[in-house]
Amino acid sequence: MVADVVKKEQRISAFTLLRIADNLGWAIGPALGGFIAHQSYAALFILAGVVSFCSGLFFLIALKDVPRTQVENSNQFKLADIFSLRQDGKLYQHCLISFILFLAVAQLIATLSVYSVDTIGITRAELGTLYAINGLLVVFLQFPISSLLK
Repeated sequence: MVADVVKKEQRISAFTLLRIADNLGWAIGPALGGFIAHQSYAALFILAGVVSFCSGLFFLIALKDVPRTQVENSNQFKLADIFSLRQDGKLYQHCLISFILFLAVAQLIATLSVYSVDTIGITRAELGTLYAINGLLVVFLQFPISSLLK
């Protein structure tokens, strides 16, 4: 959607801001999650469910379709549209590699978290703090490094 709403020359900055926002979530979420999990796992899952429901409801109500840079034949999504990606080889490869990457990262985060707490012995709050530090480093360094490499 970012590529649809910004000019081509603004995409690097727009995607940089998106990455900063993602990592701000990574900084706040694990720190908050570690603190809540230290108190009660049940509260953590209940809060995650409530927040997910509220954000889904917000997007359902507030998110409108954005103007596209390309004209589309049909506005209705069909499952077959996913399989049409194979026609664009580079996009298909990108999606496939992204899927494998996201799958690996999700497994890494889940298993690393369990290993860190159960085997190494750090607390859940300390684990949340480590994830928060990682997110904050990206938040504060992403834009200067992107500008430097531009």
